[in-house]
Amino acid sequence: MSSLRKSSATSLAMFLAATSSVFALMGCAMEEEGTEPTDLGVSQDDALAETEQAVSATGLSHHQCTSGNCAFDLGTTTGRSCFLGGISGSLDQGGATIYAAVGGTYRLSLIHAPGQRIGATAVCVAPKTNAITASWRGGQSATPINGTVTSSRRCFLTGISNTSGYVRGFDTASDYAQVWKDPNGQWFLGGSLAGGADTWASAVCLDLPVDQGIWGIVAGAGSTVGFNLAYNSNGVACGLSKLGGKFLTNSFSDKLGIDYDAGTRYWNIKAVNSKQATAVCYQ
Repeated sequence: MSSLRKSSATSLAMFLAATSSVFALMGCAMEEEGTEPTDLGVSQDDALAETEQAVSATGLSHHQCTSGNCAFDLGTTTGRSCFLGGISGSLDQGGATIYAAVGGTYRLSLIHAPGQRIGATAVCVAPKTNAITASWRGGQSATPINGTVTSSRRCFLTGISNTSGYVRGFDTASDYAQVWKDPNGQWFLGGSLAGGADTWASAVCLDLPVDQGIWGIVAGAGSTVGFNLAYNSNGVACGLSKLGGKFLTNSFSDKLGIDYDAGTRYWNIKAVNSKQATAVCYQ
């Protein structure tokens, strides 16, 4: 296992309130993220659960899908941007993607193979200055992310789709997708997928003024690694610029993702069983 942290800064506005709530969507049973779900005996969008932690202008939510394919409403696109904070369960013929739907709301789409389970964490922030999206397909060159580039640009993953083609990714510890900036200031979306996997990834870039640190995490086979990220002194939030590893286990406890502890006011990250990530925190 390994971890890396760099950078810190003073606090600014956008206070993250220490409140939390648990609720069900579309009349379904409530289940905590990471627990074994109850067999609801239903199909399609009915078999899903959601845990949301409200943090003022920023939203952190955990979602699970156990039967059929699921879609979750993440709220308005006006003045907000949403991206992935983690994935749990199996990506075999599965995917977790956040997108702007018709009607002006963000949606989280969770897709999985029959009998499999998949979950995801979403982080939504405001504002979304100079937001621009990009996508990349495994086996192809990295995608340049253009638009208005400023020194405040931060980029985060918004989706992994592992449902097309005959060769799928995220079945080895070395597979990953990421966004990064080269020495010339150009941002890219790309990755490394063994065996020419036909996997798609998506990302969003936006301006967020103050860097609060970058952390890398790697969990070996059968191991669990977790630690705190940034302290939320006043308006700090975190997302993922890299997500990778082996996502073949049909369990919500087999996961990689960030979370927020309202009691200690720390963001944190956990990786389980052959997974890796880079977390970026900002203000």
